[in-house]
Amino acid sequence: MYAIPGEMGDPVLQGLSVEEVLPAPDAGRLLVRLRHEGRPEQMAEILGRLEVVEPYLRAQVAAAITRKRAPELTFALAFGREVTP
Repeated sequence: MYAIPGEMGDPVLQGLSVEEVLPAPDAGRLLVRLRHEGRPEQMAEILGRLEVVEPYLRAQVAAAITRKRAPELTFALAFGREVTP
């Protein structure tokens, strides 16, 4: 959650927020649900940039959960601002 967007030097990735992380299908692979305030037309660009930083993010996850082997990460992306009641 802190590696995206906090530690990313990429201004596009800094617009991401983590909504949730789920096992997909187990703890060996995680689905990271992200939200971006930009436009849906940016999806391919954002996913491409996430692919580039994925090894770094896996290392951050491994360090946070103190596991020898980092889980694989899969990303799901939504757009728009969160609506608060």
